[in-house]
Amino acid sequence: MAKKLIYSDFLTKISVVAVMLFFIWSVYDSVSANSNAYLANNGPCSIISVNQGDTLWSIAAKNSAEKADVRLLIVAIKQINNLSEDVTIYPGQQLKIPQITAGNRTE
Repeated sequence: MAKKLIYSDFLTKISVVAVMLFFIWSVYDSVSANSNAYLANNGPCSIISVNQGDTLWSIAAKNSAEKADVRLLIVAIKQINNLSEDVTIYPGQQLKIPQITAGNRTE
């Protein structure tokens, strides 16, 4: 009887921790998305053609705003182009590249 009670208490605690972690992750994800100037206000996009040897990082580095975090542009490129996390880009592929305008800077 005591073992069942301890096991039940353990499962309850694990469940509470899992729900809390999910909630924290959800809040963090929405806050980080809202703080991404590239995604704010559906700003303008340019269209580029992927060249041989390009990576999302190299494309983002070439197209990021001055003093902007390249990782934010990578997230925005993935979201705007509906790319998965394990995306492979290929030469000739067309990608929309969001731009930061004066109205949505986060500096």
